[in-house]
Amino acid sequence: MEDFENNIEEMSEAELELEKLMDEAFEEVDEEKAIVLFTKIINLDPENSEAYNNRGLYYLRNDELDKAIADFSKVIELYPEDIEAYYTRASVYLRREETEKEALADFTKIIELSPDDAFAYCFRADFYAQNEETSQQALEDYNKAIELDPEDASAYIYRGRLYSKNKETHKEALFDFNKAIELQPESSSGYIYRGVLYSQNKSSQDKALSDFNKAIELDPEDTFSSTCREELLRTM
Repeated sequence: MEDFENNIEEMSEAELELEKLMDEAFEEVDEEKAIVLFTKIINLDPENSEAYNNRGLYYLRNDELDKAIADFSKVIELYPEDIEAYYTRASVYLRREETEKEALADFTKIIELSPDDAFAYCFRADFYAQNEETSQQALEDYNKAIELDPEDASAYIYRGRLYSKNKETHKEALFDFNKAIELQPESSSGYIYRGVLYSQNKSSQDKALSDFNKAIELDPEDTFSSTCREELLRTM
């Protein structure tokens, strides 16, 4: 108790004001007021990365994307190895088509800082997978993500979707969807995409119907699986 009192006495008036403002900002439920408080903190302490990060999150909630990017960029400027800040900024970049390349750069930076980050490889692969010219790079990243985290069902689904674009790799796609279902049998995603794959061949349309039925059973609110089943029934 004595040490605590001594520490308080040693704190300057400015430091006490900052601590008070931080407490108020974190407790404030009104987003606009919280932004004002974090701005006051930043004015008093321009290198307070926590204040920039939290203000950025509020800006993001309010769809003030430019301001959010500016705050997350400031966090990165202050701490260039803050992986979480790169992830957060990349998530904002992805919300606008014109800044997708910036998101790609952030995921690449994350991989540079943390080469064993399976999620970063998956996110970057998703970007590469959008363009046929970079599909091989997408495949390499999905392979790396699965190598790093072989229990991640979503990575198998994403790689399976990439394989399913080419008839020559449908067997590989089927393997991936089967693996995703094995890892997460209660998730509808694996059944949906396996069903879509089965539906492309008349000889396996019964299997497709079974998969769509299972997906609907697992997630009755998912309209995509219902739409897939309706389309399949029309063609059968």
